[in-house]
Amino acid sequence: MAPVLEQAPDPEEAPTRTLAGLWHVATSAVALAMAGFVLYTALWGPWPPLVNRALFVGLGFILTFTLYPLRKGRPGGVGLVDLAGMAVGVTGSIYIIVQEPWIMENPAESTRVSLWLGLALVAATLEGMRRTIGWPFVAVALAAIVYAYFGNVMPGRWGHRGFELATIVETLFLTDRGVWGVVTGIVAT
Repeated sequence: MAPVLEQAPDPEEAPTRTLAGLWHVATSAVALAMAGFVLYTALWGPWPPLVNRALFVGLGFILTFTLYPLRKGRPGGVGLVDLAGMAVGVTGSIYIIVQEPWIMENPAESTRVSLWLGLALVAATLEGMRRTIGWPFVAVALAAIVYAYFGNVMPGRWGHRGFELATIVETLFLTDRGVWGVVTGIVAT
């Protein structure tokens, strides 16, 4: 019988934590719930778009901040920053699920709570992207946000009237053109 050779880690792939005990059991349960959710929506159809996407992303936040460490080379255990990222992601997702009827009836309105929560969720999303995909994708997303905000100072055809921070956060958090967008919809169904 040939010996089993251990495969070298792929340098292109983000390092993950090796979990044990309760964290391993809880993370496995969330991963199974996410798989079950995707199978459910494939068989019986999705819920309303924002609800469906928020539920999927909420589970994704838990997995992202549990499995991917803050820094490469320091996998360690799940820390306070990880728990904060999970809390923001899950809270933002629950907010969207609970407030979905109001969001659909009042598409151009936001509250102070939704703006702060949206800002925190965008920051947590960028951090989750950095952990899983890396800095290049985060740089593209940040460039788009900066361009939206500073469009009024861009020269020529690149310029536009610019958007207030509240409008940017509202679009990214309370519509299907940001965190809960088309790509999320494709993955979640």
